[in-house]
Amino acid sequence: MKFPFPVYCLAAVAWSQASGEEAPLPSTRLNSPIVIGEFVPPQPLPPKAIPLMRIEGAVTREMFGKRVTVIRGAPSTLPDIPREPAHDLLSAEETARRKELLARHPKPVFLHIGATVYDHQVSVVHWRHPTFPTVAYQAVVGFDFGIFANVGKFTHKNLPHNLLMMQSNVRTAALRRWRGDPPEIPSVAPEASRITIGDATDAVGMSPFTALMDLYFAEREALLAANAARLEYLRDAEEWRKANPPPDPPSQRTFWLLPHRGSRYLQQEGGAR
Repeated sequence: MKFPFPVYCLAAVAWSQASGEEAPLPSTRLNSPIVIGEFVPPQPLPPKAIPLMRIEGAVTREMFGKRVTVIRGAPSTLPDIPREPAHDLLSAEETARRKELLARHPKPVFLHIGATVYDHQVSVVHWRHPTFPTVAYQAVVGFDFGIFANVGKFTHKNLPHNLLMMQSNVRTAALRRWRGDPPEIPSVAPEASRITIGDATDAVGMSPFTALMDLYFAEREALLAANAARLEYLRDAEEWRKANPPPDPPSQRTFWLLPHRGSRYLQQEGGAR
């Protein structure tokens, strides 16, 4: 008797749980769940109390239309700040042992990605060839590439990956008001991609982009949920800042300095300045 494929998969998972065996992890996955909390308004800092000290010197400077005063008090009577102890050199045996431990773990793959997102719908993605950094790549993607902003580390083909992404969001309506029509972007279907610069047949050159696209389809629901939470956090933070604008900075600021013994501020030749 043949069973439909979904039923067969459920039966396999149930058998794995019943037998006590853990199901193998997918080769492309998030290393850990993405948790984004609610926006909590920051608490105002309490005013600093002026310390009681004997004033030894003061200096005032005019900077950018503001006055900055630094007041130096008497030296602290506390012991000198100890110097950092010298580190002992590792023995040859310890060095070899550490190299052996590092060799057991695969080296992470570092991805450097740039993305310009238009109206949270279409993204223009940039990256470089991992072997030949002068070779540029570009792709147009039919979704908001900002969903990867919360991903620092992930696994692709069972190899650790570290992601560093520079992202900018563009509203085409605002762009038209200030600079005219936005740049022409090739049309692409939702969740599809199109390579516009670079050799799409070069697997190595495409590997940074391929890793993220594979992660998207493997962890789509988790990434979309985390991105929605991030956008909600940013909206709440922006609304709070509009309702609570920061006060104008004071035109005069005073800093109190209590040097420790041996500080450069206590040197005879210009140290106090």
